[in-house]
Amino acid sequence: MRKLMHIGCMLAAIGCLAIALSCGLGAAAVQQRVVALPRMNLQLGNYRVSTYTARMSLPPKYFYIVWVFVRTYPPEGRGPPTEKGEQFLQVPLRSD
Repeated sequence: MRKLMHIGCMLAAIGCLAIALSCGLGAAAVQQRVVALPRMNLQLGNYRVSTYTARMSLPPKYFYIVWVFVRTYPPEGRGPPTEKGEQFLQVPLRSD
């Protein structure tokens, strides 16, 4: 029983190490623009998440940007709903 527990702990440690290394390698691949980043527009209830890659010029710089929008409705249906957005994340990417 003790040997089985030791093997289980060893496998869990190897799994945690593999996850940590894959996160680091994934982040490096994204920053070096090795992996093409997805362009998303997801709606979850009153929240909308929008992502895209932007290019700023002079000198050219690339960023992966994530925006979060919140839709609110006025009380008793008076008027149209309003949507307020805020930039949530901006990751610099390698320039060509």
